Amino acid sequence: MIHSFEYSNLPLSELSEQDRELVDAARKAVAQAYAPFTRFGVGAAARLTDGSITTSSNFESAIGTLSICAERRLLYGLLDDAIIEGFAVVSTAEEECYPCGVCRQAMVEKEQRQGKPMRVIMAGAKTATVTEKATDLLPFTYTYADTL
Repeated sequence: MIHSFEYSNLPLSELSEQDRELVDAARKAVAQAYAPFTRFGVGAAARLTDGSITTSSNFESAIGTLSICAERRLLYGLLDDAIIEGFAVVSTAEEECYPCGVCRQAMVEKEQRQGKPMRVIMAGAKTATVTEKATDLLPFTYTYADTL
């Protein structure tokens, strides 16, 4: 069996106004990142169904396991009934910023709980990769049912 998924890679200028607004919000969140060890700041932004945008940034700890990525920090801070329509991730690097595996799992679980796909925009300085749903980022998602 072959797994395939749809995605777009395009210049930032070709994103919709709504997507550019979300990327800009994530870019502003990078300024709040606390990354004294890696110097790799990451910002995340989510547009909820009510049109509001919420943001977060990564936070590093001297004890590595206490650090938290921007994506999970944002997701864990939302109320369970908040429904995400769009999610953007950016970093201090020029290249596009792709979520780690743990964040991809958290994003997929949020998408499953809310029962609606979330558009994911992973942006760099000049381009963005866009998927229409988080499950495209993690084709073999772990589920609790897998352990039964």
